[in-house]
Amino acid sequence: MEYFKIGTNNFSSLVNSLNVTYDALYRAQVSAAGNTVADIISTKRTIEVGFIPLDANTAASLLSNIKFSTTISFREPKTGGMANDVKCMVPTHGVEYYTIRDNNTSLKAFTVTFQEL
Repeated sequence: MEYFKIGTNNFSSLVNSLNVTYDALYRAQVSAAGNTVADIISTKRTIEVGFIPLDANTAASLLSNIKFSTTISFREPKTGGMANDVKCMVPTHGVEYYTIRDNNTSLKAFTVTFQEL
C-alpha cells in the first residue's frame, strides 16, 4: 500500500509511523464591547513521519530526497485518501548512527517533521 512519497519516490516501506496535526493560523482581537474575535486565516498541516532503522545505502537514498523545500504525498486521515503534492518545508532534521563497522553501517529509527507551506 502506498501512503508516503517524497516527490515521485515512494518510501512507504520505510515508514513506521505517520502523525498529522492541523494548525489554525488566526488573528485574535478585542472588539469595542470587550469580546474577543478570532479570524481564521488558514489551516496548515504538520506531518511527522517516523522511519525504521536503515542501512547506510537506503538511508542515503532517503536523505538525499529530504530538502528544505519539497513536495510530499501522504495518507490524509480526514479523507482516508492520498493528499498529493503537498508543498512542505523541513527546517531541521537529523539522524543518529546505530553501528559504524567495516561493511555494516546503519542508522537508528528517526523522525522527520514536514510543515505545510
